[in-house]
Amino acid sequence: MKKFLFILLISPTLLFGAKAPDFTITDYNNKVHKLYADYLDKNKVVVLKLFFVACPPCNAAAPAFQQANLKWGNGANRVQFLELSTQTWDNNAAVKGYSTKHGITFPGAASDGGALEATAPYKNSQFGTYTGTPTYIVIAPNGEVNYKVPFDGNLTVPLDSAITQALRVTVGGTGGGGDTRCKDSFGIKITSKLKPDHVYFRDILYSGNPEYDIPSGQYNCEFYFPPIRDGYYVIPEKNQIGNIFDGVSTADIVLIQKHILGQKKLNDLQFALADVNKTLSVTASDIIEIRKLILGVTNKFAKVNAIYTVQNNPSAYTGIISNRAKINDILSNKSSNEFGVGHYGDITAASSFADEFIDSRSSCAVDFTIRITKSASGYKYVLYPTEDIKGVLAFQFGLKENFAAISNINLKNIPGFSPSNFYVNSDKNELRLIWDDPSALGEHFISKEGLISFNSPKLLNPKESENIQSEITFIDGGSIEACDIRFHIINDAVTKKTKIKLIPSPESVLLTSDDVIEEISVVNHQGTFLINLKPNDNSVEIPTKHLLNGVYFIKAISADGENEILKFIKI
Repeated sequence: MKKFLFILLISPTLLFGAKAPDFTITDYNNKVHKLYADYLDKNKVVVLKLFFVACPPCNAAAPAFQQANLKWGNGANRVQFLELSTQTWDNNAAVKGYSTKHGITFPGAASDGGALEATAPYKNSQFGTYTGTPTYIVIAPNGEVNYKVPFDGNLTVPLDSAITQALRVTVGGTGGGGDTRCKDSFGIKITSKLKPDHVYFRDILYSGNPEYDIPSGQYNCEFYFPPIRDGYYVIPEKNQIGNIFDGVSTADIVLIQKHILGQKKLNDLQFALADVNKTLSVTASDIIEIRKLILGVTNKFAKVNAIYTVQNNPSAYTGIISNRAKINDILSNKSSNEFGVGHYGDITAASSFADEFIDSRSSCAVDFTIRITKSASGYKYVLYPTEDIKGVLAFQFGLKENFAAISNINLKNIPGFSPSNFYVNSDKNELRLIWDDPSALGEHFISKEGLISFNSPKLLNPKESENIQSEITFIDGGSIEACDIRFHIINDAVTKKTKIKLIPSPESVLLTSDDVIEEISVVNHQGTFLINLKPNDNSVEIPTKHLLNGVYFIKAISADGENEILKFIKI
């Protein structure tokens, strides 16, 4: 299907100015036609086709020109088509045969009907350079001439545009009154921050009709507007260039939860963005898909191949998803002329219509602490808020480290936690965890009370992941806010040193510790390594019978990574 920019529809050769000379012709049915008295003075537009019967391109374009005539009313309305032969050898009988051959239903005349005199002004450079047949001319009700209008079977828009312009020309001097009103003008409004890249008129019922591009979203009769337009819709479109992850977070899940529970209804743009399963409804299955995306289990929505969508009447609360509106309905005010553009899954960004979401990420942050301690099986990690937080609706975060061996992941005192709330990606060395309040009413997080905990056999050094926005969503004074999470790590396993005791004897040295001793090295006062052991035990006996008398140093490394230097003297 072809697309036409409206700035191209008005050809620079279509100039108004010089007035058409009057003429009188007699068609092949012996009916007399006077340009001004019969048509222009009666507020009609006349479309002339200069041709001759044996002209190949004239014959080729004849069916399309007849269709244009029918489209504009076949003379019954304000547009009259006529065709005039430019050659002396044509006569009215030949023109009649031509018309019959092509099924033409508008009048035509040849030399014996006065066509040569009528066409002469358009062949003598009075209106522009004449280049042969077929030549198409549009004459406005005030006599102004639009000369050499482009037309063929595949490009009808310039002719339609010229006719539309002629119907609106202001009448002055000789001629009838022209209707200068643009009755079908309208504009659309984009009420979202995101804007469409294109706005089209498109006939979705009949693919053979042309489609028009209106980049500004405003139509002021610059070009032909189909009189029969039942299938024509206004359709804004957004180029699908972007990142599916942008803006999608647990804050969006909160709004969906509130909608499902009947606590806060989604507006129509939010509704369309939340329907990531493309079921024309918003359900818990959409929440599951959004969770998977946030956690990194998936990298796109399974049923959505796009990043952005467009919604008509975005601030309404009808629950109807539609990216288009009928032109007739917009003109009759049956349909809204407002549209919004949104990012699938990013429901919060569409909340500006309802004033229910304040994006304060740039100005607010909430502190969380990760405390690391020793455990019987290795190390324990506990995450808790630094201060009390009331009304918590959701949170999400990501940590970077090799978490492949962690176990016993648990959320304490928080409802609705299950294995679907976290995901360990071994390839990316990342742990992602999300939670949203099933009641959507808000939970109370108490300072220094552990919320999340897990165990690891080895000491880890977790850092905030750059692959996911770490944020917490909560109710503050009746509004919903999403703030950054800032992590602080307290490593008690390292800062609290485990003392290794040394008990010497004549033939050995015994090392004991509350922690596992992973490695031991013995060196003399000259720095020469004499013994190296990897006991992985809390008690180690080092034989010294074979050592010479003197001063020795023992370097012991415990499981928490702490190094300790001990000295003993053999006598």
